Amino acid sequence: MNIDFSISLIPKISLIVLPYLKVTILSMIFALLAGTVISVGVVKLRLHKCKPLNSVAAAYVGAVRCTPAIILIFIVFYGLPFVVQIFGANILNYSRVFFLTVALAVMFSATFSEVMRSAYLSVNKGQREAGIAMGLSEFQTFYRIILPQAFIVAIPNLGNSVIFLFKDTSLAYTIGVIDLMGMGNLYITQQHGTHSLEAYLTVGMIYWFFVILLEHGFSFLEKYISRGRK
Repeated sequence: MNIDFSISLIPKISLIVLPYLKVTILSMIFALLAGTVISVGVVKLRLHKCKPLNSVAAAYVGAVRCTPAIILIFIVFYGLPFVVQIFGANILNYSRVFFLTVALAVMFSATFSEVMRSAYLSVNKGQREAGIAMGLSEFQTFYRIILPQAFIVAIPNLGNSVIFLFKDTSLAYTIGVIDLMGMGNLYITQQHGTHSLEAYLTVGMIYWFFVILLEHGFSFLEKYISRGRK
């Protein structure tokens, strides 16, 4: 293997791949929002007193968490059009970003639902009883008393989940989505396989930069929300 490394190429490659960062970020944001909505439903089922519903939610979480990200993306990409076709719908012409977002949302929901559940269970049950005794409704008790405490507990694990979600977007190229990583691979192909190291280092540094931003962002959020509670 012939290795021809030139560090001077990194700024040039950065200018080529950076415009496609928006695809990566938008995919992550939409997956984060959709995954959070799914997580709420999963948590409600996981905390439900009905054992069959609880078991279904637990099976969903277990199945998704045991499935490698790349396999889940392929299952959604090839399987979702087949499933919806049974009900008379056709999504074959949908953007590949749509399938990526669905797969990432499902992946994130399984992890985040467990984060939410454990954070909720960490709050003393007496807090709810005290809120009801004070005349608050169930929703007011949850929103004003339980949620703030549970959210503080959940922040570190939430941060980790979001970071993993951001990194998992790098698999988008496997179904033909041209995002940050996809453009990096495309550049290598255009160069006939040369300067692969420079391309991957460039893409890697961009991922590192944004992961560090996310880490500091969640650290700041945790300190901000926790102020005065110690």
